[in-house]
Amino acid sequence: ADFEQGSTKAYGLEMSADYRNKWFRFSGSYTGSRSLFRVQSQLASGKYRPGVYDTPHVVRSSTGYVGSRFSMILSAESRTRYPTLASIRSTAHQIGADRMPTYFRLDAALGYRFERFGLDWNIQGRLYNLTDRANVVGYEYDRELLFLRRTSLIGVSRWPTFHVQVSI
Repeated sequence: ADFEQGSTKAYGLEMSADYRNKWFRFSGSYTGSRSLFRVQSQLASGKYRPGVYDTPHVVRSSTGYVGSRFSMILSAESRTRYPTLASIRSTAHQIGADRMPTYFRLDAALGYRFERFGLDWNIQGRLYNLTDRANVVGYEYDRELLFLRRTSLIGVSRWPTFHVQVSI
């Protein structure tokens, strides 16, 4: 593989909010960041391209009821289109110009707390990606077939996961 000298720059901003009372919880966060690069051959144009970890906007939130025994939480995550590792246009001057589709996921959790055998138990059932949205998380270049294969993260909301936590 050929490597070329270049320069990079990165900057960002992160904000979060958290509110809790006896029964209700809300938390939300926003991250805005840029990770840019340019290679030696592009120095004359002065243009920086998005780097591999460039994710301009990420928004996360969760809200729900948390009581002494029961809890119900709904959470969401959305991120803007981050760059692909392989160029879909497959020309050298377009490296870093291609972006994946916007990512969005909505999750839910239902929990129950109780004491048994002198231990504190917390049992949770979680449903991931309630909208069954096929979120693209990557592209892989197939050298034999000469095309990009899309990698998607698809929730299986009909198959919940269960978590058990025991505290002494």
